Amino acid sequence: MWRRGADLMLAQAAATANVPFILSCASISSVESVVGIAGKNVWFQSYATKDPAIGESLLVTAQASGVETLVVTIDVPVTGKRERNLRNGFTRPLKLTPSIVLDGLLHPRWLAKYLANGAKMPMMENWADFLPAGASADEVLAFYGKQTPSDSQSWEKLERIRDRWKGKLILKGVLSPNDAERAFATGVDGLILSNHGGRQFDVAPPPISILPLVRRAVGPNRLVMIDSGIQRGTDILKAIALGADFAFVGRATLYGVIAGGSAGALRALDILRGEIATNMGILGCNKIYEVREKAMVSRAGETLGASSSSRAEIASETNRILSLNTR
Repeated sequence: MWRRGADLMLAQAAATANVPFILSCASISSVESVVGIAGKNVWFQSYATKDPAIGESLLVTAQASGVETLVVTIDVPVTGKRERNLRNGFTRPLKLTPSIVLDGLLHPRWLAKYLANGAKMPMMENWADFLPAGASADEVLAFYGKQTPSDSQSWEKLERIRDRWKGKLILKGVLSPNDAERAFATGVDGLILSNHGGRQFDVAPPPISILPLVRRAVGPNRLVMIDSGIQRGTDILKAIALGADFAFVGRATLYGVIAGGSAGALRALDILRGEIATNMGILGCNKIYEVREKAMVSRAGETLGASSSSRAEIASETNRILSLNTR
């Protein structure tokens, strides 16, 4: 929507950098075309659908395309009241507010491409096959809006997905140690702690504040990842220090691809990589996990590992780490 072909450009950047690229089922480009560019670096993100057959069909398509990692997202059973979207007219259907019209006029190159493509919404290719041939992009978008979100999520349905999906299974949107433990008992291969970037449920806790509790609950050998609020290399170091194995970014690479295509997304990753390297040097760390083991958590390691530690102690130590000024 912000740059035509951005899905493919982001996938190319991820493949070049050899990092995962999570492709939403609500993407513009098809999963087949994205996998054709980035191969095993592509993870497919699914939402529950009101018609279970549609959700199942999307997973079959993803697996047939060569996707090996499925990300089941659970934090949108219903759409939250996203007041910023309402103010900006970013709704279905899109409302052309004066600010949106002015923004378009101030970006003539974008506007020229938009007009050259018929001044219409781009097609959500993963969903087009569910409608009769010739359906418009607006009709496909409307159909998607009727199918998602769905409040039909349950642990039993996750178990069925686990039984059917032959690759790696990641659960995204967890914000509870108890849910984390149950998820691994259900057979997931990893978690992404996420509050949907803070725009779905405005009183949800920041995932990084829950991270030490989840790590303590599931132990040291489970795959625990995080997103939401990761904007600097130091944010990634703090996440590692608090127990994350991996941190995902969204806005940084999105802004990069808008500004400069695939090269812009790579530039965003390079900035993060440079910030990580610089601050590891300042901390005296040669390897990424030394940030957790050696530098930032010399006292937190004892706190998080002690059986007598209270949640208040963990929260206090988390705040100490988050307040470190390593920039």
